[in-house]
Amino acid sequence: MLRDLSVTLGSNDVLSDLNYVFPGSTVTVVLGPNGAGKTTLLRTLIGVIRPGKGEAFVMDHPVGSSVAKSKIGYLAEVPGLYERLSAMDNILFHARMRGLQGEGFKEEANGLLKKYGLGGFEKTAVHKFSKGMKQRLALARTTFGKPPILLLDEPTSGLDPDGSELVIRSIRDAAREGASVIMTTHNAYLARRVSDAVFLLKGGRVASSGAFDDVLRPFDSVRVKLLVPAQTSKIRDALAKFNLKLDDTREVGEFLVTVSGKADIPSMIKAMIDGGLQPVTVEPGEISYEGGGK
Repeated sequence: MLRDLSVTLGSNDVLSDLNYVFPGSTVTVVLGPNGAGKTTLLRTLIGVIRPGKGEAFVMDHPVGSSVAKSKIGYLAEVPGLYERLSAMDNILFHARMRGLQGEGFKEEANGLLKKYGLGGFEKTAVHKFSKGMKQRLALARTTFGKPPILLLDEPTSGLDPDGSELVIRSIRDAAREGASVIMTTHNAYLARRVSDAVFLLKGGRVASSGAFDDVLRPFDSVRVKLLVPAQTSKIRDALAKFNLKLDDTREVGEFLVTVSGKADIPSMIKAMIDGGLQPVTVEPGEISYEGGGK
């Protein structure tokens, strides 16, 4: 929970008067352009940065307290793995640093390594890993012990599409199992895929919060892809009731349509089919941070 939280670094007001309650068992995406204060917010929640004013709590415990820290699994933007240690030793050493101990730790660590596509690399020194492998190991280390709060700073950074899909599934799984996941990204399309709620930061302030579609309104326009490119005149005739963004070419296979919202999409698709067009995909068009907070 954030209560009038403000953070000043040097002479810069990085976060200003933030108020928000992060719901449990959900994925909340802190979204915003570079420099919006996303990483600073996570570092404040983990207790690395002290608020200039206001308060923040982790499961009713003040941020920075030993109890609050024990509830958190934190993935930094730069993971900080121990390059000379093996993948297994990285996980177990980090667990001991968090004060975790118990039977079955190696079994859990092995399970996480397999889950993140690192099975068979348990004894491999991390300096031999690719960037993507290191990111997946850092995520395995972060989720070890199933902490109830996960703070993830750009968790898909450095990952190929398959690695990103694996991480997205793992984030959704953690929320389903009861964790409160708070992750940052500047990628609006990733946020739409993974989020239950969006917390939009602009200039260190809360511009808007809520469901992704309500905050960023991705269906103000939609992008249509056709199976077979069509004459622009044919497209204009079929979609005469809609505002179009078409290139000044004779044939196009992809274009934008301005709509009032999701409710317009079925009638738009029907109009295209009735007009002899063959739409393959209809997806959110130009998603902009400028749409939030209105």
